[in-house]
Amino acid sequence: MKKYSVYLWAFIALSFMVFIGLMSYWYPVTLDEFFRWQNPFDFIMIKQAYFTQVPRISVFFGPLVFILGKWSFVLANSVIQLVNAFCLFYILFARLPNVKNFQDMPYFLIILCMSVFFISRPSEVLFWVSGAINYSWPILFFLLLLCFLRRIQAGKFIFKDNIFTNICFFVLGFIVGTSNEALSPIALAYIVCFGLFCNFKKIKTPRALSFMIFGVAIGCLVFFSAPAHYNKMNLKILSTISAIPLSKKLFFHLFHFNEFLKAQFFLPVLTAAFCLVAALDWDKRKLKDVDFLYTITFLVTGFLMAFILFAAPASPDRAYYAASVMNILAFLFLVKYFINIYGYDFSKIICCLILGIAIYLTPRFVFPHYALHLQEVKRNQLIAENQPVAPYVVLKGPTYNLSIGFMDPARRIEFAPGVFATDISPLEDW
Repeated sequence: MKKYSVYLWAFIALSFMVFIGLMSYWYPVTLDEFFRWQNPFDFIMIKQAYFTQVPRISVFFGPLVFILGKWSFVLANSVIQLVNAFCLFYILFARLPNVKNFQDMPYFLIILCMSVFFISRPSEVLFWVSGAINYSWPILFFLLLLCFLRRIQAGKFIFKDNIFTNICFFVLGFIVGTSNEALSPIALAYIVCFGLFCNFKKIKTPRALSFMIFGVAIGCLVFFSAPAHYNKMNLKILSTISAIPLSKKLFFHLFHFNEFLKAQFFLPVLTAAFCLVAALDWDKRKLKDVDFLYTITFLVTGFLMAFILFAAPASPDRAYYAASVMNILAFLFLVKYFINIYGYDFSKIICCLILGIAIYLTPRFVFPHYALHLQEVKRNQLIAENQPVAPYVVLKGPTYNLSIGFMDPARRIEFAPGVFATDISPLEDW
């Protein structure tokens, strides 16, 4: 069977890409894309987005995607989500999976399933154009940063110090620093602490690490000094919220904390509980084990990313995507720790359990998206025939987190009877 393992690995990877591609194709364009990228060839909108709307790196991804068309997004999104999965595996083992046998396959299947069904609002961060561009695409650069740090920690750094390499790592750091509100400050704190740790432990590091730290710092400065943040803070609704007593603001945290945990089937709670179990096992515990330390690190990182957003009175669930990914990493490192400590490989058992959950949820998750796509096809036909169109009927998924968070589509927007924002949307081909 081992001689066919490469083909099985290729089949799994291709199946995952087809799944992501289909779901991305079925998810319609929304008002968000219409108002932000209604003229994708006008790069002045990038400047407007930075100064008035969202100063994230996504303001550069958006025009490029809409210039190339929807199929570019479908293909690029499929590749990026698969690369994200490979990055998670690399962070876990400091190497890529061995496709010549089946030993790494349980872990990789767990990563693929959890990266879809155990994250906050997968519809909005994986398949929706604006959501993917703002959340699951930028985290790729953060995961690459973590891969770089993991390789240094494992003593496997192979890049040569030269100006080209240093510039590439500076650019990577800058992109991470301008990713989004939850990811950027944590990335800066993470890489600075890593640099200080290496300096304290006398660990030899490449010069590229300094360039990356500098890039993340500059990116964070550019991101958080953007006028868009200042303009948002001066909105009337935010000034009203600021006047709310602190005792009432605490309830914002409790509500969001509950939503954050539910979105991941309480995976962070399970991970924290088993960390406590590991700490109380006096005979077997190895609290200085690298896997256990990484478990604690990523669990804390996930909670910090989430707590940055908890204070907001109306944080969308999709904003917790990065925190969800960190919690998946924490869970995987804990599994690896228990396997090494107790000498029993139960990764196949966990793989079967997670795979069973994924198989159960997949049809209940896919069919509502396909039904939404059929509605869009019908709606486009009516628009082409100048017929009145009804609002979309959004079908719910198997759980609240797996429901489709969908807004009205970016077609002819009627603000008043007979008054449209535009008669022909440049996104009509989508």
